[in-house]
Amino acid sequence: MWRYRIYSAIDPIGTILAVLLINWWAPLFASQDGWLPNWLAWVQTFDASLDAGGAQGSYWGRVAWLNRNPAYGFSYWALGVPFNPSEWRVTAFSGSEATHDLYFYAQGPNGQFNEHYMRNGWHVKLGFKAWNMYDAATGKWKSTPWGPEWRIPFTFSISRV
Repeated sequence: MWRYRIYSAIDPIGTILAVLLINWWAPLFASQDGWLPNWLAWVQTFDASLDAGGAQGSYWGRVAWLNRNPAYGFSYWALGVPFNPSEWRVTAFSGSEATHDLYFYAQGPNGQFNEHYMRNGWHVKLGFKAWNMYDAATGKWKSTPWGPEWRIPFTFSISRV
């Protein structure tokens, strides 16, 4: 669907803008326990404070955490969609996350999709992060939401493991 092609351009732009224009100063506004104020929610990870990456309150550690997870809230709140596990189907799954050799493809309603590929230390993720809602050990969707609500973010990212 054309909308998701546009998202594939918007998500990296959001990432670049966060890294270049926001992530370096946002930690100055973090609380003592590493949470940003609501007006910076689009760069905050919804599931972890800025200290989750081992930063333990250090400015540079918090900047590194934001750069590891750039525009996380934007991808979740602005580009993300409600997630109903009964509407999604895993159409391809092979390999293992533990061995860093994995291919996962799932399709959702209205042309939504998730492709997650790991190989030789590289991650390629495109689409809505349904992978985060899938329990590879049981082959079933998880029974509780990954975030604050039944929602999954959109992502287009290439990274090293």
